[in-house]
Amino acid sequence: MSLLCEYVTLTSMRVEAIINLILLILAIVGAFISIKTFINSTKQRRIENTYKTLDFLRQHIKQNEINTFIKLFNANNELIGAARNEFSLTMALRIL
Repeated sequence: MSLLCEYVTLTSMRVEAIINLILLILAIVGAFISIKTFINSTKQRRIENTYKTLDFLRQHIKQNEINTFIKLFNANNELIGAARNEFSLTMALRIL
């Protein structure tokens, strides 16, 4: 009789250990899926924010402002003689 009780106890312990192992594996897989989903949604939000910013700029910047920017950029280009990492308004005003 004691052998039977011991067998049932060992069997129930094995089943409990297997159930705990399965729960651990499911928890690890769930955590991996959650982290992957979070990373992908963050990338998607960055892309959407970039498109929103570009759309805002397209709607609110006029063509003459774009042309002024191009002239200022070209006036302060290193190829024209501007110092590296330096903005010179006088060179820009000469071109404008």
